[in-house]
Amino acid sequence: MEPIYECTRCARNSGCRHNAHGVITHRNDKMLSRTTPLCSKRNLIVSLVACFVILAFCVFQLYQIVRPSLPVTHISADIDALDDYPWKRARQSSQNHFVEDFRPINQRGIYTFWNVCIEAVNGAPLVKKRQLPDEVVEYEETERIVVYDSFFRSGQNSVLTASSVNAFEVRWDIFFTNDEVPSTYDWSPDTAFFISQSCPGNFHHFWNDEFVMLYSLMNISNRLRPEARNHVLYRSPTDLSPSEVDCDDIHKYQDFLPYINVVHPHEVFYKMPSKTCFRNGVFGMANLNYDSKLVVQHVLSKAGISPSECAHLKRVLIVQRRQRRLMNANELLQAAIDEGFPDSVVIDFAVYSVEEQIRLSACSTIMAGIQGAGLQWAIFMPVGSTLIEIAWPQKHWGFYFNSFVTGYGIDHQTLTTDRVHVNWRVYQERVRRGQVVPEEERLDMLHSSPKSIIDNVWKWADALVDVGSFVDTLRAVKTRS
Repeated sequence: MEPIYECTRCARNSGCRHNAHGVITHRNDKMLSRTTPLCSKRNLIVSLVACFVILAFCVFQLYQIVRPSLPVTHISADIDALDDYPWKRARQSSQNHFVEDFRPINQRGIYTFWNVCIEAVNGAPLVKKRQLPDEVVEYEETERIVVYDSFFRSGQNSVLTASSVNAFEVRWDIFFTNDEVPSTYDWSPDTAFFISQSCPGNFHHFWNDEFVMLYSLMNISNRLRPEARNHVLYRSPTDLSPSEVDCDDIHKYQDFLPYINVVHPHEVFYKMPSKTCFRNGVFGMANLNYDSKLVVQHVLSKAGISPSECAHLKRVLIVQRRQRRLMNANELLQAAIDEGFPDSVVIDFAVYSVEEQIRLSACSTIMAGIQGAGLQWAIFMPVGSTLIEIAWPQKHWGFYFNSFVTGYGIDHQTLTTDRVHVNWRVYQERVRRGQVVPEEERLDMLHSSPKSIIDNVWKWADALVDVGSFVDTLRAVKTRS
């Protein structure tokens, strides 16, 4: 009998069947053929093709991920021969082991590119707009970001990056090209971190929206090694509006930067010297599941501060401010001393250096103050310490810091006061740019809801705190400890 090549014929032939070994037989169990039916051949071919396509896709995706860590061969043919070459991916340690110089990050809106250069824009500068709380301002980008030697991307791309929810602009305009880096360009030994800032002159925002995230990225990318050099470049300028001068003060907390090997002050990317290139460029930032307490420990270690050196102190640190003042701070100080905290002090953080502010906080076990960015310093107190936050929620200035300190092992207590007085002088200077608010408008503002978070007269109020309530809170803290 002729072999049966099509399974459809066998299916139509009631005398055909497969035995236990997959061999086509007749009803009398005589073997018809050991030849694989045509449908099985087709299935095999389809399966092989599908496997090949899936394998090719996986290889492509893997290459996309690891490509930033491949050697840059076109910079110099003699790179491997130079032991002190600053852009080598790995360097040899004294123990004869290779130490990885940089680990790329490509996850959760963080992107790493190689051969990232800053160069002049072609033609007229790019006009950009930035939304400020009370106005929209324009500025010009005179330089652009170019990624050279790009295999899979080309042309202008708008890259959406991870950032703080408070950041102004999170898209980066990047030009990709397959060309090699021009030989006339200068190479920086730094790793560049391109980030979108929020309010670097406010310690609460500087710490949560920038520093903790940068620490996370630099730790993962192996850029916290002592010999590493990092450079932070902002997405937009910080000198656009007089009303934002305090918020945009990039120098206020720049003494933190050496703790993460940042060798230059922050600056907007287009103010870098043209034709400057970075071997590694990381775009975007996020806290990649990193324990924030480790960031505090890192800073204390880099600053040479050990909480044990002042563990003998019994101190309540009372935070005074130049606006939103505690009008009876000295009374609260005396009450703290009388309650068994003889080393208590009243301080204005603004008059101290960054290192001094860290040390003052690390040597306190209780911090008390009106709701404001200065209370963020409580994170440097020893684990188990307490922050007493003072606010007046019934008058549109509520409590805020619970979620920002408890993660550091700091207990959070609230103290409400209703004895608050709007400081119109400060409000007019900070919000109205010196314009005097008429009496009729003042009365209306006092009896209505704030126009916005910024234009809130109660934010600029001074307060009296009931001494008895303050003492009760201190006693409750002592009882728990």
